[in-house]
Amino acid sequence: MAPASQFSITIRDASPHDAAAVAAASESHVFSVTFGSHFPPQELEAYLNESYSMRTTKRISWTNKDMIAATIQGGDVVGFDLLTRGSSEPCVDGLDSKAELQRIYVQPRCHRTGIGKLLANGLEDMSKGQGFKHMWFRVLEGEPQRTESPKSFSRGVPGNPEPENMSLAILSDEQVRAVLESLSYEEAETLVDKLRSALYVYSTGRQPGGGEGEIVHQPERTVIHSKVTGATTLFMPSANSAGHAVKVVTVSGPDADPSRPTITPTGSVMLYSPVGTPVGLLHAKTLTAFRTALSSSCLLMRRASVQTLTVFGTGLQAYWHVRLALMLRGHTIKYVNIINRRFSDNAKDILKKFYAVAKATKEREGWESTHFNVLTPGYGDYPRLLTENLVAADVIFCCTPSTEDLFDAEILTNHQARRKGRLIVAIGSYTPKMRELPRELLLQATRAGSGGRHFHKHATEGGAVVVDTLDGALKEAGEIIEARLDPKQLVELGELVMLRKLREKERTHALSDDGESVSESLGKLDINSKSAPGGAGRPGSGSSGSGSSGGISVRDFFHKRSSSRAAAGDDKDKTQQQRQDEEREDHLARWIRDGNVIYKSVGLGLMDLVVGMEVVRLAREKGVGGLVENFSS
Repeated sequence: MAPASQFSITIRDASPHDAAAVAAASESHVFSVTFGSHFPPQELEAYLNESYSMRTTKRISWTNKDMIAATIQGGDVVGFDLLTRGSSEPCVDGLDSKAELQRIYVQPRCHRTGIGKLLANGLEDMSKGQGFKHMWFRVLEGEPQRTESPKSFSRGVPGNPEPENMSLAILSDEQVRAVLESLSYEEAETLVDKLRSALYVYSTGRQPGGGEGEIVHQPERTVIHSKVTGATTLFMPSANSAGHAVKVVTVSGPDADPSRPTITPTGSVMLYSPVGTPVGLLHAKTLTAFRTALSSSCLLMRRASVQTLTVFGTGLQAYWHVRLALMLRGHTIKYVNIINRRFSDNAKDILKKFYAVAKATKEREGWESTHFNVLTPGYGDYPRLLTENLVAADVIFCCTPSTEDLFDAEILTNHQARRKGRLIVAIGSYTPKMRELPRELLLQATRAGSGGRHFHKHATEGGAVVVDTLDGALKEAGEIIEARLDPKQLVELGELVMLRKLREKERTHALSDDGESVSESLGKLDINSKSAPGGAGRPGSGSSGSGSSGGISVRDFFHKRSSSRAAAGDDKDKTQQQRQDEEREDHLARWIRDGNVIYKSVGLGLMDLVVGMEVVRLAREKGVGGLVENFSS
């Protein structure tokens, strides 16, 4: 049979109209093979139509069952699976919130194509969407006449092993790009949610030995330098409940001989199931650029105003930061200003890529009328135009391996510029000697406010710089090192993207002796300074987060939580405390939504793991890439 990559496979909900096709694809086929020789053809057909089609129709229509069908070209049903709610057996009675995978079937002619895996994934997503935590099925042990022995099976529960005879998905860089360029809004949003959840687990301290919950391992990267080739190779492992991954990337070393050709960053990501079964091998170039942009999108999605983008650089990182912004917020984006050192081939290519996006895609994403501009120092009025592009920007993406500031801090730190809130993302510099943002800009962002009134109404400053990984930023981010920021002045992205989840957990779970309550942490925020309207520079926006400079500080909220337990009070006190917590958290949310937010990313392997797994899943669903069948058998 042809591999899945040569199929156009559709996984969808089954309807009563599919009954005959489902019956023909499954039970009737089994009956025909087993007993067909004992019946005349006409009698066999009549029996199958009466017995199996009718039974299948009823099964599809039952209120406690859901069926998913797999179809190929022409709409032929070639497989199905069945989810049953409310069934149980003694061996699974101890599991709460469970559903039974009652049946899964794929026509023999379509075996070894990956359809069974797609059906199982579809049913898993359905069970999760219905709120189930466990999925189980029955296994026949020994000869068929023996009693069925139910076995516990929990595909939807983190940490459960995948089958050992899985196929290995292999995707070239072009195939990875094809999957990502074809993302729908819903698929892109799902990717953001997946990464947001993983970063939340990583940042909130639920690490090995840190108690119950998901486990994340994020070791430091290993670096080797070759004096012979001048190459530097980085090994970046990571693991979580979904599996583990190792990314290997080779670049030109910092002390490479300038007479040698520059090594363009290249490498791959190898993905494994939780039990070590190889799952996928992906080229790392586009994947790395995309996953970095996806982490920035965790903040971009929370911004109230995203109309003007200004991006430094014209490489893959710059492209995917803008492309994802258009994919997720295209209906609001009016201008994209690209700034580069010169009008290079890369500058021409990035424009060609945006213009080459299909008109139907632009219309679907809402940016068919967006204006693109390129600015280089070659323009005679470059300083003025640079200032205008920065001041007008709602979002600034810095995507260059620069060793000096990309712009003068005064452009954004003067009183007039600070009236408008901006999201500033810096991802291009990744060594202590590199930097893109001026020191004064970071110091302004981390300066503690006095809480007093100020003549100028400034957008909210959070009192901290957002980073993807605290340890990585302190060791590798040139801007952080030059500004001499300490851990108290940094907050990890994963701690911000799910603020409400923190408080919800506190309300439903008892505090451990070694953890501080969210109520206590929220209580440390300085919100004495009241918000003033117009912080994001939008007329009539009374809910914006402007106020006095530094009117809120997130530093103590997230770092050095004490070991004290929250004091218990009466119901009235608790209600009052909850209101105070919500007020403080709402102020923090306004900072993320409307204020001046700086995000510095140096990257971590967990991003490659999470996004890589999702790319493999999407590639299988879309029939993209190659499959090595029975790779682990």
